[in-house]
Amino acid sequence: MSDNSSNFTLASESGLVATLSPLGAALRSLTLSSPPSSPSRAESAIGAIQCAKCGSNSRAAAWTTRSVVLGLASDDAARRHAGPYLGVTVGRVANRIGHGGEFELDGERHQARANEGGNCLHGGGGDGALDGRVWEMAERVSGKTDGADAFVGWPIAGCGRYDAVTFASTMADGENGFPGRVNVRATYVVAHGAHALGIVLEGEAEAVTLLALTNHAYFNLSGEPREGGLADHQLDLHEATGVLAVDDALIPTGEVVPLAADSPFAAAVASLGSEAKLEGLDHNYVLAPPDTAGACRCIGALVHVPSGLRMRVTTTKPGVQVYTGNGLGHAGIPIADTVHAQCASVNYGNGSAICLETQFFPDAIHLGPLLGYLAAV
Repeated sequence: MSDNSSNFTLASESGLVATLSPLGAALRSLTLSSPPSSPSRAESAIGAIQCAKCGSNSRAAAWTTRSVVLGLASDDAARRHAGPYLGVTVGRVANRIGHGGEFELDGERHQARANEGGNCLHGGGGDGALDGRVWEMAERVSGKTDGADAFVGWPIAGCGRYDAVTFASTMADGENGFPGRVNVRATYVVAHGAHALGIVLEGEAEAVTLLALTNHAYFNLSGEPREGGLADHQLDLHEATGVLAVDDALIPTGEVVPLAADSPFAAAVASLGSEAKLEGLDHNYVLAPPDTAGACRCIGALVHVPSGLRMRVTTTKPGVQVYTGNGLGHAGIPIADTVHAQCASVNYGNGSAICLETQFFPDAIHLGPLLGYLAAV
């Protein structure tokens, strides 16, 4: 049954519109319009997203209305093309668990569902993972981004009012092999004083378990994704200090490769062009810790060079998976099924968009305390 009546829209006065779906607690589309026409409003909106290390959008940038994330136009399409995880919330554990999906907690062995060869990917898929289930719409609220009653965790000052939608779901004890019942919430927030979207992922467990959530949105800031289209984008992860070395199955070996000038990964932090057109990226970058533990900080920016449009990325997490859609072309998603159906010369091919999945480290349960996420209530 095709039914999108349950979709929710968050629209800011600054011209940002996010369409959200309870199916996978997903970001279905994100549309940007030109900054407000009033010079004072425009300057305020742009200044609010400045970062001393990665800069801000120029008021002279050629901002036309554009749809900047890949998305599926209906629930039917989302179910047919679930493989690439377009815009969904993933978990119970995002990214991969190696060792056949087996892990130990409190002296007990557990077997997570292996859905990628011998690995557990993004919680193991199926009904026991978060991306394919219909979440409940828990609440819709409005408030302020600043002051005593500000939205908790909002990282950008001076954004005025906000609107937010929260989805909720419960993972039962034993689902996909993970112990413990967990209540999870995914909140999307837009601010009216800036082109800014916040995603807050939370969970409360009733027993010792693993929990590592992220959002799997694909970005192309041109608004016209096509195979190799990331060649005109640049990525500057100014807080990246290294990248996790992985084996052929993309499971970390435990080695962190420094981002030295002669490192083969150095270009990935500065530019996407050649890497995106060749084999593409699917790497987890280690981020410098924030000055205050658990604080949200800017880690870098994605830039569409021709227009000057810049997307700043903030997170509380220790790492970010950079994935340039290397398998999108194999998914064979018809453009008629997507939010870009009305765009000419568009396709969801390899290298057409990039995921910046801020997260705990992949297979962290096997990496030890230095890189491991906290497995606790």
